[in-house]
Amino acid sequence: MKLMGLCLLDKSFGIAFAILSEFDIENRSAEILTAKCPSCKATITSYKIEACPRCNVLPKGEELWTFSLARNVSFMDNTAELRHPNISSATAQSMLGCKPHEFNALSMQERTQLKRRYYLERFKIYFKVCWSDFKKQQIVHVIAMELADLQELETVNDL
Repeated sequence: MKLMGLCLLDKSFGIAFAILSEFDIENRSAEILTAKCPSCKATITSYKIEACPRCNVLPKGEELWTFSLARNVSFMDNTAELRHPNISSATAQSMLGCKPHEFNALSMQERTQLKRRYYLERFKIYFKVCWSDFKKQQIVHVIAMELADLQELETVNDL
């Protein structure tokens, strides 16, 4: 996949400038948050984390919560689309500006406002490409991302 401004740092690392084309954080069917049940250790993935469906225990404490945005985010440029890359919880937290348990408390209106802040914005994406033996394909992991500096983007496009 070729993304605009692709600069290979190594055979498995790169930087791309792309538009956030899918950012599904206000859909009730979107599984955005993941928590580990402190009682039965089951993984709970949901739009809004509540009690564990197995043992009915509510995960409490910040350390139990993580973001899981892989199925909810896509990027595109004028050459291709990067659909549903893996995004670490720390990267998602940095981008959204809130911790998972804080995001869980946001209303639908607040989530929509958060989406509007970033949707269709251009980002500088630092990524790593790895081979998955399980899926028998390459997997893209977003290591970090930030709003793109348009002057830097123009410099890259001139190369």
